[in-house]
Amino acid sequence: MRARLILLGLVPVALAACGGTAVKGATPPVAKTQQHAATAVTIEVTSVVTSTKAHQAKAKATTAGDRIEFRDVLLNFKPQFGKHVNERIGSDNGTMTFTSKTTARLDGVARLPDGQIRFSGDVTVLADNTITVPVVGGTGRYQHASGTLHVGAGSKRSRNTYKLLIESIPGPIA
Repeated sequence: MRARLILLGLVPVALAACGGTAVKGATPPVAKTQQHAATAVTIEVTSVVTSTKAHQAKAKATTAGDRIEFRDVLLNFKPQFGKHVNERIGSDNGTMTFTSKTTARLDGVARLPDGQIRFSGDVTVLADNTITVPVVGGTGRYQHASGTLHVGAGSKRSRNTYKLLIESIPGPIA
């Protein structure tokens, strides 16, 4: 819907650039739009594994279709959400599904005091053995969130950093 409004707003500009208007001699209509405000938010948590369950077709090799289900407790890495460092602020769970022996996708949800953050997409492995995955939305404060989840190195405990852009979607203009 937002893309349609932006495109409709560009029609008069495109016609003017081509030297024409919709009706000869008519003034093109001016579209009423509001600016979308986006807020950058960084959330840092310590993720502590509470359970994992591996589903592998072959015991000694990773193959496409293998998956790992996980559940974690999330602790404050720094004071936020009105709580101190190392206080529990939420949980997350998800599934990493291997798309080949060396690639995977990650789908999951982090539950925080002010909403849920949904992450889903291809896993990018970085040189320091950390990974990133896209943030694709959520609920509450994170309903219109996009960005990246960066999962730190560590098999039982790691630092997770959510770098988000949260759009404020205005209502229609009368």
